[in-house]
Amino acid sequence: MGYTKAVAVYVVLSAIISSTAALPEYHKVRTYYASGVYADEDIMLDEGEKYAVVTVSKINGEGIPTINLHDFVSGYSAIKDVANKTCYIQRSTHTMEGMKDEIYQAVINNGEYKISQRFDCIKQEPIVKSWLPMYGRRISAFCENYDSRFFEPKDVKLTKRSTKIVSQNALWCVFCLYDGCWQ
Repeated sequence: MGYTKAVAVYVVLSAIISSTAALPEYHKVRTYYASGVYADEDIMLDEGEKYAVVTVSKINGEGIPTINLHDFVSGYSAIKDVANKTCYIQRSTHTMEGMKDEIYQAVINNGEYKISQRFDCIKQEPIVKSWLPMYGRRISAFCENYDSRFFEPKDVKLTKRSTKIVSQNALWCVFCLYDGCWQ
């Protein structure tokens, strides 16, 4: 009877430890852009499920608030412009490691970090709703009730996003929407 209880306790403790290790982490950060614009963001990173949601809320300067989903399993990112009911999808140009580096940099800088690059897109194409599942179940559900478009950025190389500067796509949507990339 003692052996069975010990095994049961071990199984319960293992389940608790493994489930606590997989809990999402939440961060509030302020991103500064080279042009003097800054935005407040709420980041939810789920390493266990391999995705992140970044809510770009308050923007000081020109830009549009968005909700961004980075699905590291499917390899796609989606940017939801709620005000205009549009969801923009692209191949993700960064990794889970990069997102963790970005958050680490913000944490050691009291919740602040800078982005020095700008984003430009080459082209965009409308997506028929029945094609959404090809971008993965998360992206499909995220964009389901929105006019969806696939776009191709000018610089398509994959990057891990250095801890010194956040690479091109953390919150590029602020500039891209302002610059009329979607027209």
